Amino acid sequence: MSETLNDIRAEHDPLTALRQVSRAVHEQVDQAYSRFSLSDPESYGAFLQAHAKVLPVVEQWLATQHGLPELAGPH
Repeated sequence: MSETLNDIRAEHDPLTALRQVSRAVHEQVDQAYSRFSLSDPESYGAFLQAHAKVLPVVEQWLATQHGLPELAGPH
């Protein structure tokens, strides 16, 4: 069995493991949000509204997930 460097890191680093399992979903989100032009005020406003709609739902779901790593923010 051939392990990549990322596979080895994932065994020891929860953030690397999370990135591996969520890569496809992140690509879908990137594709969905790529339609917004952040340099256009109207499009940027639509981006912020879309983000504001989904963020509370994601935060509620995350609160129900047990065993997720605690990620420290910048100090």
